[in-house]
Amino acid sequence: MAKGGVGVLFQETPFFAMLSVRETLRLAAALQLPKEPAVHRQERVEAVLAELRLGEVADDRVGDRTKGSGISGGQRRRLSLAKELLGTPRVLVADEPTTGLDSHQAQRVVQQLQQLARQAQIPVIASLHQPRSSIWRLADDVLVLAPGGRVVYSGTASGVRGYMQKLGFRCPRDCSPAEWLLDLVSVASEDPEQEQVDIQRCKTLTEAWESRSVAPLRPTRLSEPPSPGIRLPWVPRLLALLRRSWRQNLRDRVANGLRLGVSLGLASILGELYGKFQAMTARSVANRIALLSYGAINIAMMAVTKSVSLFSAERPVVARERLQMQYHGADYMMAKVIAEFPMDTFFSLVFGMVLHRRCEPRISQGRFLALLGLATTASGALGLAVGALAPSPDAAVTLATPLMVLMMIVGVKNPAGVQSRALPLPLSLIATISPIRWAIDAMLIAELRGATFEPSQGDSGPKIGALAATRSGSHVLDRLGMANASGGHATKRLVQITIGNLILAALGLAWQCPRGGGGSGA
Repeated sequence: MAKGGVGVLFQETPFFAMLSVRETLRLAAALQLPKEPAVHRQERVEAVLAELRLGEVADDRVGDRTKGSGISGGQRRRLSLAKELLGTPRVLVADEPTTGLDSHQAQRVVQQLQQLARQAQIPVIASLHQPRSSIWRLADDVLVLAPGGRVVYSGTASGVRGYMQKLGFRCPRDCSPAEWLLDLVSVASEDPEQEQVDIQRCKTLTEAWESRSVAPLRPTRLSEPPSPGIRLPWVPRLLALLRRSWRQNLRDRVANGLRLGVSLGLASILGELYGKFQAMTARSVANRIALLSYGAINIAMMAVTKSVSLFSAERPVVARERLQMQYHGADYMMAKVIAEFPMDTFFSLVFGMVLHRRCEPRISQGRFLALLGLATTASGALGLAVGALAPSPDAAVTLATPLMVLMMIVGVKNPAGVQSRALPLPLSLIATISPIRWAIDAMLIAELRGATFEPSQGDSGPKIGALAATRSGSHVLDRLGMANASGGHATKRLVQITIGNLILAALGLAWQCPRGGGGSGA
């Protein structure tokens, strides 16, 4: 498969939902046929679209089948076949190509596989469960397996009835040959007596096949084509992946609209709760700390959630393309960073601009927005790392929330002050890599260091806890254990977290989705 000799049609082929059918095939052609001129690739795409009757939906978005959007199940199956045909495989293996389709669509898919075998002169191997009679008649040769993978019959489809009849098993006239064969090799485990009868019948069939006097066929090994390596040059490859990431993100208007609405809504709610800070007083310190902490938590949570969920949806596609040696994991990660991080940062800037205008904290707007942007990229990179290192997309989504809760717990400043007991080693490590912690640290240092408190009327501030009887912003930082903390160090940590998690994501992608053909590298 990795070397281009075998095409595989899986039961469920994942796609990028926001791309059109034609765009999906054009990208596949660019990655699989890099030596062909662009005009020839486009002609090849149009020919495959016409051959598989996809022209009428060529400009429709593929969509997400689980959400009931996009093209139909039969059209998705034909699109899967079209992607494989672009690479001109020498053998095509179809894993239950009729699963999930109605009887009409199932027959059409098998007919197209038969036409492909005839026209392209390539063998097509398909696993079919309970095919209808019209589909059975399309098969040239069949392989029937009993439980345990033991062969019951292997030969022409037209000869299976005669062979079974010689063994004493006759197919009823009104029964489909496929259904009859399945009944012969099935075992009714829920009925002990019938189970023994079925097991004995399967044993008779397998022993009869194994005892034939015909010499076993020697498998013919296809000569391996030379490995093409990563086919498309780096710059065109990166641009192709970048265009796909842009389209996938920019076209999702519902998600982008929700992100914009959430950013504006949360900023407005926080602004309404805390109001505009008139002066730096002991009374306002607690509110300032809470506001900046909530801002950092909100940005980090949104970035991680979006990054993990989107990457989890894309990972099956990337796994297949990586298996076919179409690009490196680092190429995919670089395209995602260039396409998605600026967009993620835009929403954090919208949140920050509204919040800063409503509350007017002491930290300058420019620094506030810059730190929110850094926290966004660091959290987004963390989401990519979680998505790449988790054993499955569902596991990544499940792990992301508790991980961020832990990072929030160890990152938020305790209003009781510095704890005398050190954090356990696991929590200390989590605190070290928490973007929430370093974003809060950087914001609090910029907000409080060097600030002097103006006298407040009626109340001198909190009476208990770390903020009690504080006289200046630097005094507050000292009470919170941040007397020697540096804003530059916290900012540097955010950059390091971003770079480190991107490296982990590329390595995780290479580990979870290794390139085919024994290649190594991210």
